[in-house]
Amino acid sequence: MIWEWSFSGELRREMDPPGTLLFADFHRWYGALLVDRQTQVWIVEDAGAATGLVLINRHDKQSLPRLTIVLGARGRGRGIGRRALQLVCEQWQRPLLAELPEDNVAAIRSLEASGFARANERQDGETLWCTYLWSP
Repeated sequence: MIWEWSFSGELRREMDPPGTLLFADFHRWYGALLVDRQTQVWIVEDAGAATGLVLINRHDKQSLPRLTIVLGARGRGRGIGRRALQLVCEQWQRPLLAELPEDNVAAIRSLEASGFARANERQDGETLWCTYLWSP
């Protein structure tokens, strides 16, 4: 499920760099995340059914942790992502970064409704990537 949520056609374009990840590569990557003490993973549920994933990890010890949220198609557009973000931030209680393309309006609205503020932008080819910061 997590592989499908993370690498569905509409989400692949938001990967940095864009592309496709083979299941075997995903399996190794996800397995490494689960044993990494710098990484926190939450499964988002709706009415008892898994519908998404929230991930907080650090690329290196000097950087702020980065938040990633991915919802399956059945979990989108119903406020589930926004509520998941709010719950994770309440538990985390430390600054977080999130980076996404400027045209991902639904995700931007969820971040902003959860208290994230736009902190930076960078152009990568035709994509404008926006960095959002949350702080307790």
